[in-house]
Amino acid sequence: MLQFAPTLRSEFGWCLDHARAHRVRPIRQFAEEEIVLPEGPFAGQRFRIRRQPFAGLFFDAIDSGRWTKSATLGCVQSGKSLISWVIPSLWYLFEWREPMVGGVPTMETAEAKWSKELLPAIVKTRYAEYLPTHGRGSRGGMADEVIFTNGARLKFMHGHGGDEARSSYTARIAIVTEADKIDTAGEASREAPPIKQIEARTHSYDADQRRFHAECTVSVPTGYIWQAYTGGTRSRIVVQCLYCGHWVTPERAHLRGWQEAENAIEARQRAFFVCPKCEHAWTDAERRRMNQDAKLLHHGESIDTGGRISGEPPATDTFGMRWNAFNNLLWSTGAIGTAEWEGARAEDLDAAEKYLLQFYWAMPWTPPRYELVPLEWNTVRRRYGQWTKGIVPADAQALTLGMDLGKWIGWWVAMAWLADGRGHVVDYGSFPINTEHDDLVELAILEALREFRPRIEAGWTIDGSGVSRLPDRVFCDGNYKPKAVEAFCRESGPRYLVSHGYGIGQEHKKPYREPAKLGGTVVVIGEDYYVEWNPEEQCFEVHVLADAWKTQLYEGLQTSPEKAGAITLYQADGNEHKKIARHYTSEEMVEELHPERGVVKKWIHKRGANHWFDCSYNAKAAGHLCGVRVLPVPDLSPAIDATARPIVVSLPSYQ
Repeated sequence: MLQFAPTLRSEFGWCLDHARAHRVRPIRQFAEEEIVLPEGPFAGQRFRIRRQPFAGLFFDAIDSGRWTKSATLGCVQSGKSLISWVIPSLWYLFEWREPMVGGVPTMETAEAKWSKELLPAIVKTRYAEYLPTHGRGSRGGMADEVIFTNGARLKFMHGHGGDEARSSYTARIAIVTEADKIDTAGEASREAPPIKQIEARTHSYDADQRRFHAECTVSVPTGYIWQAYTGGTRSRIVVQCLYCGHWVTPERAHLRGWQEAENAIEARQRAFFVCPKCEHAWTDAERRRMNQDAKLLHHGESIDTGGRISGEPPATDTFGMRWNAFNNLLWSTGAIGTAEWEGARAEDLDAAEKYLLQFYWAMPWTPPRYELVPLEWNTVRRRYGQWTKGIVPADAQALTLGMDLGKWIGWWVAMAWLADGRGHVVDYGSFPINTEHDDLVELAILEALREFRPRIEAGWTIDGSGVSRLPDRVFCDGNYKPKAVEAFCRESGPRYLVSHGYGIGQEHKKPYREPAKLGGTVVVIGEDYYVEWNPEEQCFEVHVLADAWKTQLYEGLQTSPEKAGAITLYQADGNEHKKIARHYTSEEMVEELHPERGVVKKWIHKRGANHWFDCSYNAKAAGHLCGVRVLPVPDLSPAIDATARPIVVSLPSYQ
């Protein structure tokens, strides 16, 4: 009998192993044979589907090969990330031995997902030997690409930053976690939302070969995961009632008993689920038993009492699966009932409802809708105050002016502010900007502002005195051509501020980011605006959350003229205010649901020009800077010290 040296025997064994055709096990089999739980109540034990039966339904759907994409959403603390992110990732990396893309919101998220989820799971398996021993990702370290010694690669792609962060890499497989946080293109992007860019990394392969999986706690109806789920198979888990025999999907409405409880302990004791069909109460043991024998039903399918499924699922490439608190066997029915009882008594009911819907019932949250009554321009033009054109009320607390600039015309509105926050349009108009060539727009704007400045410095007449009053603050819009406006404000003094409006509907695409505290260049932090010194241009700049101040202006135009906060126009004949009224009604506020920020209110352009609307919201924000408040408050009006920074009057060259 031949005898082999140990080294030769090892090499011969390696050759035999690699000579065999690689057999890919189903993900269900892989999970139960390879995965050891790194943490939780079953830490150190092998993964078992019986603990969370819905995992088997998910794995079987993946193994079926019927769909090339999946969208998974479920309640928290149910093993959702393990089942729909960690195990599929390890299956592709070590069973398929293929490169894959891991989609995450940020690289900080990638580091957490690697160090707290993927790496601990790998270390518990025999695949720990494939962890890199040197270079990127070795010694438990983090890298944007982890290269395993079996030839597989894990490339992290994040949703922030420019499009280049998600380009120049291809793989047949991509798995995205926290999908709703990367479903919107940022201001740096000119392409599709990041999640679509990540999916596109698989498009070098034929449609039936590529695989794309996404998981997330559901956020809002417009979020990626809910849209992908409802646009996919819309699969739901059904259990067979032990009493009536029907296959049903229990939801939040079928959790009973906790409503009559006097305290949380009683809610835990009294909570129970009922059958949606026969309303028979189920014990916790019966709930567990029914979940063990659960089935998956796709939209368009039906199931009879014998468990036979009929019908056709949607013609889609996306398998969408959802489970809720009823299916989470890590929670008792009593624990679910306690959460509902506490939520019903929370101080912030909206926040509690959002938490329960998203985290317990895997349903999107739709907040109460806020609606502004539409303004009619014909009504706005007749909102007269008691003063004629150009007259400032004698008891005006402040006089402000807002300007909006274009290529050919500059627009302005002067507004007086009374102590109760009422605003009165003293005067408004426009002035020409003589742009002769596209290369000379900034110079034309600067010259037009200089020509208009004497009108501002002449002021407006105070009622009953004949004395002129100058504006306390002038906000001059700098979004279009900032250099010209900066030069004008620099030479005109601290009364004049360069204004930058921020809003979803604004031309200025950068988001509004209010500083946390004063200091450095930031000299004032107000209500949805802040003032800072621009040391390069030697002028003050105010950054305004335009959508918020447009809303306040719009509400003021709807308030009875004699009440605090109302906005009125100077007295005139029936047609004089026709144009400004159309400007005031040229936009409307709409609400959109954002996955991370919830309801986002934004102003969108409906028709016609809106320049005096922009001027007026700037004038209103300027009034707040001067100390004007609708509700009486202590005198905390911010002041800009003209001596705090040097005012340089030299102008940049426009030659």
